[in-house]
Amino acid sequence: MTHALSIVGTDQLTQLVLATSVMTRFRGVPEHLINMHSFWRHGISAGLVARAMASINGEYNAERFFVGGLLHDVGRLVMCLKAPDQLRRAMELVQKGELLYKQERRVFGYDHADVGGELLRQWNLPFRLQESIRCHHKPQRATNYADEAALINLADAISHSLDLGNSGESGVPPLKEKSWELVGLDEETYLPQIQDKVRKQFDEVVQVFLHG
Repeated sequence: MTHALSIVGTDQLTQLVLATSVMTRFRGVPEHLINMHSFWRHGISAGLVARAMASINGEYNAERFFVGGLLHDVGRLVMCLKAPDQLRRAMELVQKGELLYKQERRVFGYDHADVGGELLRQWNLPFRLQESIRCHHKPQRATNYADEAALINLADAISHSLDLGNSGESGVPPLKEKSWELVGLDEETYLPQIQDKVRKQFDEVVQVFLHG
């Protein structure tokens, strides 16, 4: 466990404690809508990707990006609990290869990223974390932290491509060239390195957060 915590980092321990409490809070989500074990596996892998990218980029306290990756889809759990019928409708409308957030916007008028950003605002978490989650599907919407939103956007897509979990999507988000530009990393150079690092770390971190 000590080694696993060294992987995700303890500098942001307060936020990590919050993240684990969030995982407990949403245990009542209907399993027929979202498999919670798979959902959090996706979040953990996205968190590891985000941290790896931030570390490569020389970010101070790269550990905080783990929390952003872990919680980036938390708004979808709120939608599951508060409006399960509407979310089911959005899922039914998804076309092959389409991302669910587009149908969420059609059914709700907003998507899980909007809900997640608002939830983090109500929890008084840092604005940069709110914005990176609110804008992770469209980083260009961010007013202050487009680079961090782009990093979470890539972490989400890379996590899905690794197939280590799923947050309710039927397709794999694209790796956007603009997001790589905003983050300041070259895809061809760094993508294989990031994927390899996350594969090596994933099982041990999952053991800590999900106990297997």
